[in-house]
Amino acid sequence: MADLWFKIKADTSELDKAYKRLAEIEKKVADFNKRLSETEPGGKKFKELSNQLTSLEKDYENSIKKIVELENALKSMAEAKEVVSQTKEITGATNKATKVFVKYAGSLNELDNRVKALTKEYLSMNAAQKASKDGQSIINEIAVLNSQRKIEADSLRALQKEYVNTQKIQDLQIGRAHV
Repeated sequence: MADLWFKIKADTSELDKAYKRLAEIEKKVADFNKRLSETEPGGKKFKELSNQLTSLEKDYENSIKKIVELENALKSMAEAKEVVSQTKEITGATNKATKVFVKYAGSLNELDNRVKALTKEYLSMNAAQKASKDGQSIINEIAVLNSQRKIEADSLRALQKEYVNTQKIQDLQIGRAHV
């Protein structure tokens, strides 16, 4: 058999360019595959991002919880301020009522002391002095003072009763009913 030999002369520059372009594409595909494997589920980069996302979600939930706690604390502070304000008002009213009660009690004590002094003076008189104009004047003054004392004592009791009833109404209005 006879051998056949050919000699082909060709321009390989186009082929070289094609090989170079193919090498570039293969490199880009390999680089793309590498990045894809890092970001696809199960890849190292994907796992890092997933862990960061989980951490951020936990931080977000904790922040929301803290915000709710702070809002509740602010609400509680506002309620506490309202209670303090109401307490100040009630304390002021109580102090005023106490001053009035003390005034009435002081007035009653003065009347009692005056009646005692007049009674002592009257008892120290002899029969003639008791029957005289001075003795009758002391008796009349004691009667007037006793009447005045009774009126003031009744007024004080009425005031105390009114104060207690007012306190009960205020307590019911702010929800602190006494049992």
